[in-house]
Amino acid sequence: MGAPTKGTVAQPLSDTALFTHIAFKLEDKKLHEYPDWAGWLGVGVGRPAVRNAPATAARLDGAADRRAAVCAWVDVDWRQLDFFVALVRLAIPAGAGGTDLLEAVPGVVSVCRLAGGEEVVATVVYERRSDREALRRRLADLGDPIAWDEVEESRTDALTSTVRSLAREAASRERLQTD
Repeated sequence: MGAPTKGTVAQPLSDTALFTHIAFKLEDKKLHEYPDWAGWLGVGVGRPAVRNAPATAARLDGAADRRAAVCAWVDVDWRQLDFFVALVRLAIPAGAGGTDLLEAVPGVVSVCRLAGGEEVVATVVYERRSDREALRRRLADLGDPIAWDEVEESRTDALTSTVRSLAREAASRERLQTD
């Protein structure tokens, strides 16, 4: 006889397992830590469901590549590495392949096209001021510069906090929380 069903959604299909998987990875936890950590988070989802969530979560049904939705990542503290970080806004016409070219530029670490127009926001990193000028020229070849704003402080813990909240909310909604 199988384990009794708990919750409104089977664990492998649940958002709870998927969001817990992401939070677990972001916090760089080890498998042996899972039971205590899951108890602290308040989610009643087993280790196998969490480990396999990208392959089984219903939220990812129809995705071209289920595993790519939750890909491997690394959290880089650019300030600790003594790099400069800037947010750059450019006007690049949609459909012109400019964002693909922008993504391939060394120093560009993220690219977001804003809805309803040509504006693209890129996060860039560079080591020296001379690197900044070379990067500015390279980006200007791809689009019209709108703004270049140096980042004074960058915090990545907000992502972890948000995903933890998503896991807790999903657990409550799917009745997969612990008491």
